[in-house]
Amino acid sequence: MDKRIESILKEKLDECMNGIDMIHRVAHTLQIRDGVEALILGMIIGRVYNSFYYQHRRILARDPTEEEFDEFIAMLKYNIEEIRDKIDKYLYSSR
Repeated sequence: MDKRIESILKEKLDECMNGIDMIHRVAHTLQIRDGVEALILGMIIGRVYNSFYYQHRRILARDPTEEEFDEFIAMLKYNIEEIRDKIDKYLYSSR
């Protein structure tokens, strides 16, 4: 994956993990009671995926390749436990 895009995605992931409270507010406002953790995780991954796709279009002027998408998935897999831990810490500390 292009190093510029990789750097932007790391920043976006950090931004999302530090903004869990905003995402949780969406779930709370919509009165989501079951699956809050999954919703927050899905929104974080969605925001990072959107950035992944958008940055390819903006920086490289093309859609990401299959190989780049695989690298994106690998990045998510590498970070998934940290993401889940942040979500759990936020949810259990806010109760």
